[in-house]
Amino acid sequence: MEFLGLFIRTMFSLALVLALAYVSIKLGSQRLYQLQFNQERLMKVVERMALGPKAGLYIIEINGEVLLIGVNENQISCMKELSPELLEGIKVKEQPVPRDLVAALKARLDRRVFDQQKEG
Repeated sequence: MEFLGLFIRTMFSLALVLALAYVSIKLGSQRLYQLQFNQERLMKVVERMALGPKAGLYIIEINGEVLLIGVNENQISCMKELSPELLEGIKVKEQPVPRDLVAALKARLDRRVFDQQKEG
């Protein structure tokens, strides 16, 4: 009888700890998302293009200036300063940040299946 009471108390405590962990992760991730993506930033990556597995080009805007940056495994270099009017010609496609990994993977898989059907 004493064992049953101890078992029930342990299971109740475990359920309480799991519920608190779930709530804290949900609230913490929402707060982190708000802090990370809802701030006004001085620097913004406008466009990026991979040139290889460890190299790429970035168009960034820093405080009104537009720069073309080259990045590789060993260095980062400012290649050219571009005119701010160039940004008006670039249509930045904003993609919402998925709230969970399952939704992100499902969206990517759906996109891949759709592309394969379109090609075939």
